[in-house]
Amino acid sequence: YSGIFFLSSSFQNIYPVGIFLMIWDVTFVLYAIRLQRRQMIVVAGYLALGLVGLWGAGADDQELSRIIVIQMLQFLVFAQGTSLFSTINKQILTTKETWQFFPLVIFFYGQMYYFFDRIEHVYATIFALGFAVLLWGIYTFAQKKLDQTLESRDMVYTAITLILAHSVYITEFNDFWRMVTVLVFLGTFTLTKKKIDQLALPPGSMITIGIFVLLAYLSVLFDDHIFSMTSLIIFGGLFGIFGFMIRGTVKGSKSSLIMYLAHAQMMTCIWRFKAYLPEVYIAPLWILYAFGILLWALKKEDELLAKSFLPLVVFGLGRFMIFQFADLGSLQKIASLFVMGGLIFAGGYLYRRIVKT
Repeated sequence: YSGIFFLSSSFQNIYPVGIFLMIWDVTFVLYAIRLQRRQMIVVAGYLALGLVGLWGAGADDQELSRIIVIQMLQFLVFAQGTSLFSTINKQILTTKETWQFFPLVIFFYGQMYYFFDRIEHVYATIFALGFAVLLWGIYTFAQKKLDQTLESRDMVYTAITLILAHSVYITEFNDFWRMVTVLVFLGTFTLTKKKIDQLALPPGSMITIGIFVLLAYLSVLFDDHIFSMTSLIIFGGLFGIFGFMIRGTVKGSKSSLIMYLAHAQMMTCIWRFKAYLPEVYIAPLWILYAFGILLWALKKEDELLAKSFLPLVVFGLGRFMIFQFADLGSLQKIASLFVMGGLIFAGGYLYRRIVKT
């Protein structure tokens, strides 16, 4: 591989170089299978794909098309060689060996996407989708041949998740459709959690999806001026509803965290109604929301949810007393104090009932 790198300038075009590389790609794969040394495939893959990638970085469009063909053929050799290694030697990839291939897969995808994108963007998208299907097909082929779940499953599904996230979610979707995609996923996850749990998605895929969900959540919560106020209220409300629904399916500290994240979105949604209502209504609506949570906690006999009532109502009362109370007339102040006191008393009574239950 080093030799052809230094001698490549002696050739008129890259096809003889590609033939030379393919011969050694196949040779190293056969040696690896014969000697039962899977690391040979890994090393040869890094050298071969990296070498062609260097040529492609400075190639013109005509030569780039040839480089793409050579690169794809090389990857097929290494991918199929890895699959044949497992089936012929009856040695499935260990978890450690699997993740040695992960940077190679991502590197190949990245440079090929870049090459196709230089020619035409739509080709890059088609390649990405086809490559994701190819990875899944190779894994499925090896799985059926060996008749067992392979340890490479986590790596393959993580790579497919990253490829689809980049080529479709990030590159093709605008901000609105990214948000819709996240909310559809949350809704699907909420309604079909048991089935999704049965799929046993690998941690890498879940972390990738979780990052995009968190970014979408923060985008709505802190309003980065992408969406209209109406859209922010709708998106925030859906995040809050899905949060409460998902919270019921988990336990411990995760349940508490998800609950307060949902509260944050719902309280922010109410705050945004000041675009349509006088601001004096915001604090009472917060307090009303807090009591709705308390009544729901009483119905579900959920002490953790009931405890979250306290900071919510304090927040609403505090805002009312600090910002709105001074603007009221004398009779309005007296009436509001009676109402606030009654709400505090009622809230304490309901909370004690939940604790006793």
